[in-house]
Amino acid sequence: MFYFRTIYLKTNKEFRSSIKFIYGIGKHKSLFVASRLGFAFPLIFTKLNRFYLNIVTFFLTKLVSEKVKLERKMKYNIYRLVEMGSYRGKRQKDHLPCRGQRTRTNASTRKHRGFNNFQ
Repeated sequence: MFYFRTIYLKTNKEFRSSIKFIYGIGKHKSLFVASRLGFAFPLIFTKLNRFYLNIVTFFLTKLVSEKVKLERKMKYNIYRLVEMGSYRGKRQKDHLPCRGQRTRTNASTRKHRGFNNFQ
């Protein structure tokens, strides 16, 4: 078992796919971390010893900002779009898809009344 900031990382999976469970780390950052630390491709998390685990935790703490900071940044970006009066901001304000998705037939989850994610 390996915990990073109260997030349980699955140790039976490959290293890059298991660190994707950390908020703020996706495909590209996981590839970056693995290449910076010099890990080969099929590395299972359980094969790492204590020394490498300490290096991984140190590197991830420097790389990843806190979840609260990331959420605040996302909320601020949406607020900025709304305040500017841009097209995307208006779509966000009306709870409609703003990246070109179709709304005539298949945006029912985004369009229904109970969807108040950003207010």
